[in-house]
Amino acid sequence: MISMPKFVVIADDFTGACDVGVQFRKYGLRTVVITDAVLLPEFEGYEVVVIDSESRNETPSTAYNKVREIAKYLENAKLIYKKIDSTLRGNVGVELDAVIDELGFKAVIVAPSFPAANRVTLNGIHFVNGVPLEKTEFARDPINPVKTSYIPDLIKEQSKKKVGLITLSKVRGRIKSLKQTVKRLIERGYKIIVADAENTKDLRVIAKAALDLEILPCGSAGLAESVSYWLTSNLTRRVIVFSGSANNITLNQIQNAGKMKDIKVFKLAPLKILAEHGRYKNELNRLTKEIGAAFSAGKDVIVTSAESENDVLRIRQAIETLKVNRIEAAEKISSFIGEIASLIAEKFKVAGVMIIGGDTAIKVMKGIKAYGIAIEGEISPGIPYGVLLDGKLNGIPVITKAGGFGQEDIIIRAIGKLKSY
Repeated sequence: MISMPKFVVIADDFTGACDVGVQFRKYGLRTVVITDAVLLPEFEGYEVVVIDSESRNETPSTAYNKVREIAKYLENAKLIYKKIDSTLRGNVGVELDAVIDELGFKAVIVAPSFPAANRVTLNGIHFVNGVPLEKTEFARDPINPVKTSYIPDLIKEQSKKKVGLITLSKVRGRIKSLKQTVKRLIERGYKIIVADAENTKDLRVIAKAALDLEILPCGSAGLAESVSYWLTSNLTRRVIVFSGSANNITLNQIQNAGKMKDIKVFKLAPLKILAEHGRYKNELNRLTKEIGAAFSAGKDVIVTSAESENDVLRIRQAIETLKVNRIEAAEKISSFIGEIASLIAEKFKVAGVMIIGGDTAIKVMKGIKAYGIAIEGEISPGIPYGVLLDGKLNGIPVITKAGGFGQEDIIIRAIGKLKSY
């Protein structure tokens, strides 16, 4: 079994691959565009991988073979999206046949409308800037001239499958009604179903029906945006900060961030962490559960060994009470934070990570099994940001900070940076 990202897109050219990819990325999904399906296992840490089949200008037989070869790698993908040109250039029908033949989809719903770019479909006729497609400059394309505006006929010329149409009146009924219409067409042997769409709301309904029925959604960047909308509608994507620093500068920064209503601070319990194994494990489980609850409540999270000088004093007292060597105690606390990071990475959707303190940073990196960071810049002097390499959070943005660096609002700014990455 090939390990792979959850969502895979097949696009027929590279610029189209990029414009569909950004529709997923703007909803927070980690997205990459590649040119070879063989590389899929290397991008397991990404949520969406767009594969360019580079088949738009190929002969029909070559396009079919190229796309079917890619489809062979996608058996384990949770969702597949077939990207086509919003002006229907290329081997649309042939490539849909290839995906259906290889992966056995019971049907495909095709909606090439892209309202934001003035491409819409009404009664099966595709319009660009209000003009039927066959009367636009795209009909004179030297490589891929479009001969008809009526999408079902265009696809029939290229496909061996039965092609149907759902008009706007059916699309604009309830989603349940649209799904029933699609089911009836499938029962009558239709494999490729073209759907009218005039605006984003229409595309939302079509995307939802396709996802619910587990049929192949096919369209331009317009339908991809609506698919992304539904894929992320129930996701909680939050930032987590790990700090093991006792530096007063960091303590003040944590206190400042903790005043924000959408940030929850969790302080470690030193007596439990430094005590026997049972209490250590119980504290791990408790903290992980409470962090999950904070994420579900829409909060970003700070996990810290201390928030004030009094907390630092309590750690020292715990060390004395338990008669633990100070170096061993520091090692155990940073290791605990590393284990928390590991559990969080496994259980929750995280949009970004900030790590404060050198000892803490290396333990977190080991906990999430990342082998490094690709540095991209700094958000403040001496405070770099980049992307985690490999491991449980591969591709996730990360910011690191030494305990004594940064202004009072640096954690708040860092969280904002990570969310907008």
